[in-house]
Amino acid sequence: MKQNIQYMVMASRDSGNDLKKWLRYLRKVVTADGSIFSPYEAFRIRTTRQIDSLHRAVFAQAIKNGTPTNEYVIYLNTPINLSTYLKELQAHEQTQKNVASKGFLGAE
Repeated sequence: MKQNIQYMVMASRDSGNDLKKWLRYLRKVVTADGSIFSPYEAFRIRTTRQIDSLHRAVFAQAIKNGTPTNEYVIYLNTPINLSTYLKELQAHEQTQKNVASKGFLGAE
């Protein structure tokens, strides 16, 4: 039990001001099935001063089912389908070309 709390303290220190890195740590402990933390551990992590206040706030949202933060962390764990990704990338590139050909904000 104490190991989970120590892991999150270490993750907070290692992340520093890098919120993306903190979210990558969270994806290891928050899944579609829930989090690995007991209610007591979650409370300790949300209240300890050893973890940055922003990290504590993001953690609280990440372990709460249905929040945008929770959904994003779960999305980080979702495997990518390469063919779908390539199609989306091509569509994005075509959109960029169309925008560039019209000039800034569609002005001629």
